[in-house]
Formats: sequence, C-alpha cells, structure tokens
Amino acid sequence: MSVNYDKNPILARSLVINILPDYRIDNPDKGDTLFWSPSRPLRWSDFHGKPPVFTSYSAQVFSNFEYIGDVKFSKGVLTANLQFKAYVLKSSSWNAHAGNSESALDHEQLHFDITKTIIEKFKEKARQITSVEDYDSEIQLLFIDMYRLMNKLQKKYDAETNHSINMIDQERWRMEVRNELRGYGI
Repeated sequence: MSVNYDKNPILARSLVINILPDYRIDNPDKGDTLFWSPSRPLRWSDFHGKPPVFTSYSAQVFSNFEYIGDVKFSKGVLTANLQFKAYVLKSSSWNAHAGNSESALDHEQLHFDITKTIIEKFKEKARQITSVEDYDSEIQLLFIDMYRLMNKLQKKYDAETNHSINMIDQERWRMEVRNELRGYGI
C-alpha cells in the first residue's frame, strides 16, 4: 500500500481546495461573452439580443456563472484547483425600450453584480469542503445550490425594485450588493 500511496488518488489522505483568480479575457469588446470586471461595467452596446415581440420590460441582461476545475495528486494530498467565471452573453441580452437610460443600465448592471456575489459565496463554501471521498459531488451540489440561490436573488431583486421602477428599493439593493462586494475585497 505504501508503494502506491503517491500514485493513486483513491489513497489520498487530505484535500486542498485552491481558488484561482476569476477567468477574464483582455479584450472584452470582442466576442459574445463579457466577463465580470470591476473596471468594465456594462454598456448599452453590450446588449446585442433581439427583444421578445411582446414584452413590457425595457431591457434584460443574461448573466450567468460557471466554474472549471482540475485535480492534482501528490504525496497523499488531492489539490482541487477551481476557477470561476461570472459573465454576460451579449447575444442573449437585449434593450427594447430603455434607450440610453442610465437607471435602467444600472439596474441591469446590478443583476450582473449579484451574479458575481454568488460566485464569491460559492468560493467561501467550496473552501470549507474537506471530504476526500466526496469532494467532487460536494462541489457539484454546491454549484446547484448556488445556481438556485442566484435565480432566487435575481427574482427577488426584480420583484422588490419592480424592475428598477421603485427607486428606493433599487438604491437599497445597490448599496447592499456593493457593500457585499466590498466585503469580498472587490
């Protein structure tokens, strides 16, 4: 058994979760995907999609997140390297009636920022995983839980702000999300 302990991940004694910097690209203006960056907020020119024929909404951003991971095994330790992406698909994001309204754009930006807070929560919870036997399943379940939480928060945000019409709650959400991002050092 001691002969194979450094070759077979099944014999791992411990797990290290290593969180890599978020995935980004250098030129976000090319291509269909815009990755979240504190230095590159959304612009109306990022909304390339066609709005639904019958909609009462002025705009919609398609923000999402994912993670990628690889595992290394050495000296009885499994190291799971995780990298996260918060992004917007330009072709799925549309602007129907908002024109160049800054308040509508700010509302859509906050949807993107909420997505970023979700991956920060995901990172915190992933760092707590210690089970060598089930780490992969735990990460996958955590992804599903975080995805559900993102959808729940996005719906709650739209409901409480009435899609940005309720300016008092819009400002409250803006402050809460910005404070949360600051709490993560962003």
